[in-house]
Amino acid sequence: MASISIIIPIFNQLELAKQCLSSVLNAKVESRFKVICIDDASTDGIVADAFREYLSDDRVSIWRNNSNVGFTQTANRGLQALPDTHPLLLNSDTVVYDHWLDVMIEALESDVQVCSVNPVTNQNGSHISCYPRAKWGEVHRLPISDRKLAEIAFEEARSIFVPVHTNVGFCMLINRRSIHEIGFLDCEHFPRGYGEESDFCYRARKLGWRHLVAGGVFVTHLHGKSFGDEKATLREQMLPIFRRLHPDQTTMDAAFRTRDPLNELRQRLDFGRLKQLRGNNRMIRVVPLSAALLDAEPVLALDPTENTDGVLRFAGSWSDTFPNLPSYRLPNDLERLALDLEYLGYQRVIFDEAGAVFNEIKKYNQHWRSEIVSFADCEAYFEICRAAENNSRYSPDKEFDDQVVQ
Repeated sequence: MASISIIIPIFNQLELAKQCLSSVLNAKVESRFKVICIDDASTDGIVADAFREYLSDDRVSIWRNNSNVGFTQTANRGLQALPDTHPLLLNSDTVVYDHWLDVMIEALESDVQVCSVNPVTNQNGSHISCYPRAKWGEVHRLPISDRKLAEIAFEEARSIFVPVHTNVGFCMLINRRSIHEIGFLDCEHFPRGYGEESDFCYRARKLGWRHLVAGGVFVTHLHGKSFGDEKATLREQMLPIFRRLHPDQTTMDAAFRTRDPLNELRQRLDFGRLKQLRGNNRMIRVVPLSAALLDAEPVLALDPTENTDGVLRFAGSWSDTFPNLPSYRLPNDLERLALDLEYLGYQRVIFDEAGAVFNEIKKYNQHWRSEIVSFADCEAYFEICRAAENNSRYSPDKEFDDQVVQ
């Protein structure tokens, strides 16, 4: 497996930077790596002094610029170091978790023309690879810790690599060969940062290089913390320059939003979280839509429609935090529903009412490995009660979240 140089440019907010470095050093990975922390003449403390506890680790180097030169030039200084490694740019306001680097390398090595790789991140962490929703900028606090979400991503989506038109520099692994062809980040047009990594990706794409999102990696990004109060100003200055250099940016971004290539990946992560919510319960009930949102247990909500026998969708009191779960139009989507129930581990589907939809699904029983029963005709009620009592449902990992510097 390739050797990696992890470059962490730092300017102020040293507690965030220490949290980032600590997560890198403590995450379980098999890959070989070196970390280069570069202090861009911070004004709220000397990085070498604040990071004294890490100096004995031979994986860590700490450099300091003589004067503040900006994010882009600082990053380029790191990119030019250790030329026999693939460099990874990592913002100081990120937190990484077990296996992160191994899976990113797998994505990079999946094709010789892969230039860069991003992980999945939280809603405000990126306009390309954010989760749970496709729209960047919305804030959604999920009822699960980021560490647990990283475990789910690794388990459910390790082999999913999604092609995208550009990546974001908060955590970007770069193919060293691409730098030889494309050059480094553009310090002339983007000296302070914001836009320099997208410019690099656009230049690479025009030369035939590809960019991927590694679905099996989730990294926390406390968006904009590394730029502080300068964030809004940098963005306003960057956009007209970027669009002049890359006139196709508006079209490319619009096409990305329309195609939504990460939809399947986000759905897989929703399914992984739904498995956690299911716990040990192997039964799922079909209930009227009006009752579904009151249920803490996952249920299948039946929504009658005029043009079909109905629509089934996973629902519960938690539904608004699972925006990517599919709907199933009956009877056309019965086979897909059966496969998804099997993937989720359900073995019995229980109808509260043995009506027309129940009878229709019984006709299509060849598609189902799950047993289909009427609530009134079985002893399942008592099983559900016992399963609900013993169910090991997940909850937010408060102990870990309290440790994340916001």
